Amino acid sequence: MFKHIVTIVAFLASIYVVQSQETTIKLDAPNHMNPVSVGATIINGEIPGEKTVLIKTNIMGGYHIYAYVPSGEAYINSELGIDVIKGVELVGDWEKSAPQTYPGKNHLLIYKNESTFKHKIKVGKEVTKGTKIKCWIYYQCCDARICFPPKKKEIELTL
Repeated sequence: MFKHIVTIVAFLASIYVVQSQETTIKLDAPNHMNPVSVGATIINGEIPGEKTVLIKTNIMGGYHIYAYVPSGEAYINSELGIDVIKGVELVGDWEKSAPQTYPGKNHLLIYKNESTFKHKIKVGKEVTKGTKIKCWIYYQCCDARICFPPKKKEIELTL
């Protein structure tokens, strides 16, 4: 019984740490010249070498980026990436915020306001502390009247 309580407390504590680390990403306020603000951080896992790359977006009200665009549409899907280096492996797939349907076009999915994207990585023992990696998001931002050209924002992170 005591072992189960300790496990539950440890689990709840890990959730708290992830939530508190997520809030440490300071994003610039989006504006009409830069309607998508992007930031990222690395969250340490429970096991040494296990980490999560977290990308966070803040999209200005009235604007959106695309989560899913079917073929035949002119819009551009958002893409996420991590430029891995020797000794760093991607684990699994991206965990993404739930997208919303575009009003009047149920086949289009979009991200509005704040969104988060997480990807687990495994860092080998040969990777020294302070090593840098890059993560990025490629997106097209639109409002009801115009779409901006696609843009790629890169963030350098320290392991």
